[in-house]
Amino acid sequence: MHQHIQHGPRSPHFFWFSVFGVGAIEAEKTFGGFGDLATEEIMFEMFNNMPMGLIISIIASAFPFSIILIFVMIATYKDISDEQKALNLLIEPDYEGTRYEKMMKEYEEEREREGNRKNN
Repeated sequence: MHQHIQHGPRSPHFFWFSVFGVGAIEAEKTFGGFGDLATEEIMFEMFNNMPMGLIISIIASAFPFSIILIFVMIATYKDISDEQKALNLLIEPDYEGTRYEKMMKEYEEEREREGNRKNN
């Protein structure tokens, strides 16, 4: 049986490790002291040694929360949409009387006339 292995997005990972991985290695060589820190502190210490480190730290801290927020919003929207359908509250767009509807009606009438001509 063939197993399908899913891979995550490669480009963001490549970017992250090429920029920040090399940055961490260079910061360790230059400043040292990363070995004494807890695992979760190393990234922020590396950002401290970079230009605009505080801004990068804030973005890195907020990113996971923004992903969670997006997932919650999507799930909530889907639940609301399903509930509106169940309660018949979902308003469907009405295309009747629009320019598109008139064009389609004219096209169908023309096709019908052509079909009648071929049959006669």
